[in-house]
Amino acid sequence: MKYKPTIVISAFPACGKSYMFNNYNNKPFSMLDSDSSQFSWIKDENGNNTKERNPDFPDNYIKHIKDNIGKVDVIFISSHDIVRKALNDNEINFFMVYPDKLMKDEWIRRFKERGNNEGFIKFIGDNWDDFIDKIRSDQYSGYYELQRDEYIGDILDYVVDGSLEKSERINVSDIKVNDMLFIYSPIDNKRVNIVTKIDTDITNQVVYVYTNWSAWYFNFKFDEKLLY
Repeated sequence: MKYKPTIVISAFPACGKSYMFNNYNNKPFSMLDSDSSQFSWIKDENGNNTKERNPDFPDNYIKHIKDNIGKVDVIFISSHDIVRKALNDNEINFFMVYPDKLMKDEWIRRFKERGNNEGFIKFIGDNWDDFIDKIRSDQYSGYYELQRDEYIGDILDYVVDGSLEKSERINVSDIKVNDMLFIYSPIDNKRVNIVTKIDTDITNQVVYVYTNWSAWYFNFKFDEKLLY
């Protein structure tokens, strides 16, 4: 068997993991969509999940991931904190994809559109800031914060080819007019951006950074955002 240099991508719910697997597997990347819920619950005699937690989780999930590294180009996995910790404990490199903290309303809309129950939606909504903050504080080989109308499919080529692997964060409070930035987006394709104007919207607590190619927005508290 010819082994592949597999990319493991841990992604927040509603980032587009299942959509990519169901619609673009082997076009051109071979993919595996590994749903952690298939490993975290005890199965009944018909193979359906019960309400009893599987004591082998997340070890059984990590074994599944290890068993498939080298067999496909991309493995999509969950973003649960226990899974991220297990990945690091087992020295498995992974790329993290999650929404910008300002995208809460959009993600709630996505959950509703894909049919998640109200309990799930309320749980994510009530813990949104905490979930995103903890993801941001973790260790991973690379990351991308999705913005409005962005999905994994918009950045997958760049993750696989390594373009996003060595990304660095920069505090927007350090950005000045005429600064030269390398900003990634599926449209701009990592063009050099020269800052032309910076506006502060106190009402919405947002800072707008305008460049010769595009406009970007940041949390007023100068939360860090992915820049190149």
